[in-house]
Amino acid sequence: MMFRRYLVLLLMFFVPIVSATDVRCKFKSELDKTSINELEQQAKEGNPRSQFLMYYAYREGFYGEKDLEKARYWLLVASDKDPDAQIFVAKNLESRKLYSEAYKWYGKAAELQNSYAYYMMGVYRSYEQYGMIDLRKSVQLFEKAVSLGGVAGAYTQIGIAYVYGAGVSEDVSKGLEILLHGALKGDPEAYRLLSKLYAEGEIVTKDMSLSEEYQKKYEVLLSTRKAAECDFERVSSAKAAANQGLNALATLAGTVRSASRPLAKR
Repeated sequence: MMFRRYLVLLLMFFVPIVSATDVRCKFKSELDKTSINELEQQAKEGNPRSQFLMYYAYREGFYGEKDLEKARYWLLVASDKDPDAQIFVAKNLESRKLYSEAYKWYGKAAELQNSYAYYMMGVYRSYEQYGMIDLRKSVQLFEKAVSLGGVAGAYTQIGIAYVYGAGVSEDVSKGLEILLHGALKGDPEAYRLLSKLYAEGEIVTKDMSLSEEYQKKYEVLLSTRKAAECDFERVSSAKAAANQGLNALATLAGTVRSASRPLAKR
């Protein structure tokens, strides 16, 4: 019964550790630091990160030009050494339900010490739908994700495991402590789960006051994260407009230079 409730809670509370907006903000900040010409030069020289950013820039039209063909090319090149590129390949396979292949690509990114890759491998080991469930292994993978930089959602998954004794010896106190740590690290779902546990009163002593407190913290943290989201489309449009403006200035400068040259003698 306890194990079944654990699986139900996993389904209810599983939220990807990095939202689409978080990912966009991360890559946008990198793209903001360079121009398309500089980035392409670095990519052609073999820089894996630049190769991946070329993929993302063309996919999203960050510099004003959306080109999926070029995006696919740069993703293929980057996927040899860049962990984010490998994760995007895994996501593509995942969307086609090729879970075994996706897991291998997450594994490649994990070899490069990518915390999100370890997190997703833990997710694959937690759910029956992926066909490789191993709860003990999943906790180990989540712990590795935490050790590489503290992915908030990984704390939440570990906390759930200890509360319900799934893959580890049951230790409710330790589980609650880890859940709270995940919440303080920035995962609003940890607060929501804590609120639910104290409202139900089946595993911990029922405490509606504490439940309501955690629910409020969940709502505040969730709204704070939404307010802090970067406006990728606005920034991309501004970047494209800036590039167009520079191109227009270059054209104008060329015209002025031509006009200022003395006419050739006939």
